Amino acid sequence: GHRGYSRARVQEVLGVPVYGVVAEDARGAELVRSGLGASRAGRRTALMRSVATLADSLAANAPASPAPTGATGLPVGVIR
Repeated sequence: GHRGYSRARVQEVLGVPVYGVVAEDARGAELVRSGLGASRAGRRTALMRSVATLADSLAANAPASPAPTGATGLPVGVIR
């Protein structure tokens, strides 16, 4: 949640980027625990909205990954 330490403080102390904050949301956590996190009510909770925002931020900041290669070192699906 937003209580405790700011994003800037966490980044400063740990020396790593902070890409998001997960909301402290007991109702949302209970919906996820009960298997209803993907329901309409679950998706509208502060917890799920914050997790979606975090996922978007992680995806936007992820390094490009190389194409997977097989044992030969060639891209998967390439036959030589």
